[in-house]
Amino acid sequence: MGLRRVPTHRLNRAEYGNAVRDLLAAFRTAADLVTDTVLATTEAIPPTGDRAAVERLVGRGRGLLAHGLGRLTLHTIGRRVGVTDDDTAAKIVERLTSVRASTTRTRKDP
Repeated sequence: MGLRRVPTHRLNRAEYGNAVRDLLAAFRTAADLVTDTVLATTEAIPPTGDRAAVERLVGRGRGLLAHGLGRLTLHTIGRRVGVTDDDTAAKIVERLTSVRASTTRTRKDP
């Protein structure tokens, strides 16, 4: 299932609610994909493997999923809109507004 882009600059209040629901659906799609991949990966662990090593792998994997996936997503968003971890909220809003304005100017209506 592909993720669709929503042109939020053209949304009224009711449509904005739909965009938020689409965002939540994208989260669910991403979570399902990651879950399927993790479960498929764990099938490669030999049943007679070193139990302590498997427990360390699971512990590190859980931390990576809980923290790393969110950080990776934020880093990707930041890279696409041109912000860094050190930027203030005001700078991030400025960049988001700038990116939105530039895509609005370049978008052609059917």
